[in-house]
Amino acid sequence: MLCSARHSEEPSAVVPHAGICEGGVEQSASLPQSPSMKYFLLLTSLILSGCGASGPPFVSSKPRSGQGQVVIYRAPSTPAGRSANVFVNGSLIGRLPQKGYLTLDLRPGAHNFEVGFDKSSSFADVSPANQRRNVIAGDRLYLRYSTEAVYGSGIGILLTSPGATTVLPSYTMRGILDAVPPDKALPEVSKYRMGEQGSGGNGGQRR
Repeated sequence: MLCSARHSEEPSAVVPHAGICEGGVEQSASLPQSPSMKYFLLLTSLILSGCGASGPPFVSSKPRSGQGQVVIYRAPSTPAGRSANVFVNGSLIGRLPQKGYLTLDLRPGAHNFEVGFDKSSSFADVSPANQRRNVIAGDRLYLRYSTEAVYGSGIGILLTSPGATTVLPSYTMRGILDAVPPDKALPEVSKYRMGEQGSGGNGGQRR
């Protein structure tokens, strides 16, 4: 039997800080919340809360003439200390840290959006999230990225201590990219800061 749970954590860095945001304890943040792990995960979240996106804050703007606008943003989710790559039509246009956003002005028509992590990353097992959406001139579309743990029935990890053994079930991580209505997206993304801009997109700034 499979079940799933969406993860929610505090933000991390646009460029990961050395140490905790770069790895180490971060890997444990995606473990299931068994009773013996609750205090550890709470401590981890408090440590990671000091790692925040450092770009300019979100400002709503109109798309360029004849183009549509897409705002892609990343909600707090595991892995907290890694930035996610954002691709549009197969081209890397930027990276999203926790609570980061990118604003893209695109030609009208269908576009493929994908968000995922580097294959060299220790979090390469987070499956990429994909959306194919139609962009309309003069309109704005909000895409929200998060991750979800899908738990299986097998044994993933055994934690042993004197007189006790804790069984953590096996799980996999998958990315989620949802289209979100403005009335839900704006209260969230208005608190976020710009992600890392690539050469293929305006990333929230006019070129």
